[in-house]
Amino acid sequence: MVHKSTHLKLIASPLTGLDPPKVNEDPQAEKHAEEYNHSADGPHFHKHHEARPIELFYDLFFVANLSVFTYIHPVNDSESLRSYIGFFSILWFTWLQVTLFDVRFGNDSLFERLLKAFHLAGMITGTSFLPSELVKDRSLLIGFTCILMGTRLALALQYLVTLWASRKFATSITPLLLHVASYFTAAVAYAIMAGAFAHRWQNRGYVAWYVIMGVETASTVAIARIYKVASFRGTHLAERLSLLTLIIIGEGIIVLMKTIQTLTVNGSSNNAVTIGSIFCVTVIYFLLYMLYFDKLRKSYFGLIREEIWTLLHFPFHVALILFVEGINEMVLARRFYEEFNTYFLSYNNISRQSNATTVNAAILLNDWLSTVTAKFPDAIFNPKDLTSVVGAVKTLNDSKVIAANSDFFLRNPEANTVAAFGINLIFSGFGLKHSKFDKSVSLIDRVGADMEIFQLIFGYLFITGGLILIFLALFSYINKTHRTRLPPREWINITAHVVTGLALALISLLLLKRPNYSTTGKPTILALAIDTARFSPDNVFDRYSTSAWPLPTILLGYFLVVAVSLVVMMIPSEKGHDQRAKYQVVNPNLVHAVRA
Repeated sequence: MVHKSTHLKLIASPLTGLDPPKVNEDPQAEKHAEEYNHSADGPHFHKHHEARPIELFYDLFFVANLSVFTYIHPVNDSESLRSYIGFFSILWFTWLQVTLFDVRFGNDSLFERLLKAFHLAGMITGTSFLPSELVKDRSLLIGFTCILMGTRLALALQYLVTLWASRKFATSITPLLLHVASYFTAAVAYAIMAGAFAHRWQNRGYVAWYVIMGVETASTVAIARIYKVASFRGTHLAERLSLLTLIIIGEGIIVLMKTIQTLTVNGSSNNAVTIGSIFCVTVIYFLLYMLYFDKLRKSYFGLIREEIWTLLHFPFHVALILFVEGINEMVLARRFYEEFNTYFLSYNNISRQSNATTVNAAILLNDWLSTVTAKFPDAIFNPKDLTSVVGAVKTLNDSKVIAANSDFFLRNPEANTVAAFGINLIFSGFGLKHSKFDKSVSLIDRVGADMEIFQLIFGYLFITGGLILIFLALFSYINKTHRTRLPPREWINITAHVVTGLALALISLLLLKRPNYSTTGKPTILALAIDTARFSPDNVFDRYSTSAWPLPTILLGYFLVVAVSLVVMMIPSEKGHDQRAKYQVVNPNLVHAVRA
């Protein structure tokens, strides 16, 4: 037995130098073996059948960067939602470019480790990416553009070294040279952008990032499709994408643990509704894991379909990361609704007890605010707002106006200011991030904007929850060996995914019935709080979104799909559909006998 040397080389060749693998008597497998080996004079690159530790280490930097960005820039308005998707897109496509090299030509050498360190450095930067921040500081835009340029230069250098190692094989020169040209061109484009930003400011010039990434991704996939030596056949690309999916789900679990900690600090973790919400989210994560990995095929399932399957993971991962963030925010939102109702029920009582004079109102409001403050001692607020509240209470105490009924609170600006400050404390006490606002906007109007955050969460939660099931249906179809002759049980499974996904997504249409929480010119949200200790009991959106049902609805939908999947798996398949399962590949380097 010959043992390979563990000596780390300065530059290692990605070629194996091994003879083509042998297969059993299956004629289809032999035919694909010939395709896999390219040609008599073609190079044989070493194919890894599982992710190497350095690749997993790179994935850790991916999720760390994403976690920090999520913490710094929560999704609380349409601008932050666009920024979140924009940043994730850059992160994901940069990860994809590095991964597409690793799964085909990656090896272990001092040179590769140095370049991987450079890729890691590029992965931990860029957490300040936000359109509003880029407009304020041009250096952020230039710096991030230079990082993108550097990562593409590193990739061009890696492909160039691979080209040099396989220079004796004519079939490898053209595709590898095209890869070098593609990434070098992308790097030059980023350099031109950085120079342009330095001399002439363009607020939305960063849009060109996405154009360049789209072109370089399309060129990489096209080269892999045209030239067999650069194809994804025989690689562990499916495993890499599945691991990234697992990491994104893990990111959601980490955020759930933080949510539980926030609720525990506020003494809200033992609430029955909270426990039920956490249980729902935990089961949803497990069902999501089952839906994705039970149908996953890590073996080769056709060149074109594997490329489509790979690219579809981008919108799938966008939906997944927003979904896992949304369900965790919904846990906090549900507990916020409970606290809101509790404290504004007491506020309701104040409005009915203090109908003698505003002096009584000032005393009762001050006591009420002290109760809220004691409940949420870690709540963050603007010192100017506290000054406004103190002034409002003093004004009420000094005015000595008779308040005949609770309508006085609906129209009195001082009482509304105190109520708005109380909402602010409850909102901040649960770790919810406030929406962005102009400093000139009143405290009452800012509270109305904060309430609209829950509408945004509700909308993208159900839309992404439905899209995930639809994408999983597409993956299930693409993964099948028989594309045109699926057995009835598979069509039942796919139909269950699509119908349930559409149903969940359509629930977001309730937003069309949402109330206007803006308090400009009319005391809507505060009036409702005082009158009913609820948001809007007669509004179909508020009745559903503030109830305990949003998370159980998603849970029931996912459970239904999993139940259908498990049932159809027990239905015997038609004769012939599993015929190819009897053929086994002797050498794991060889792909399964499936035509593209």
